[in-house]
Amino acid sequence: MTAGVGALRSVILGALLASSWGCSSAKREAASLVSVVERYRKASMDGKAAPAEMLEAVACSDSEVCAAKEACLASSRPTVRGIALKHEVEVALDDLDAGKLTREQALGLGLSSKLDEASRAIEEGRGKLGACDEQVIGLRLKYGL
Repeated sequence: MTAGVGALRSVILGALLASSWGCSSAKREAASLVSVVERYRKASMDGKAAPAEMLEAVACSDSEVCAAKEACLASSRPTVRGIALKHEVEVALDDLDAGKLTREQALGLGLSSKLDEASRAIEEGRGKLGACDEQVIGLRLKYGL
């Protein structure tokens, strides 16, 4: 009878340890994600590419952390794409002003449509930022971050 109670205690203790390991792993993942999202949010528009790459690289195995990561990527990806397009247009306009491009060459680059696409992408990213914030706030509350 004592051996049975000891075995039961071992099983319960093992289950508790396993669940606490999973929880601490999820908490570490959540903390990492929250930290990167904070960096992304604090970065200037021109400085968002590096923290967005860090966001892409955040590891996640916990479903809630992965859902938050995906929500934040849904915002950061179009934003960074829009910023890159806007930068491309700015460089081309600078080249036009410096005489490195002719007006015809600049027109051939489709700068107007690229600028429109950049604006749409940035707005798409902004529109999805609320879902990211919601998920991140949920992780902060759950894990006390």
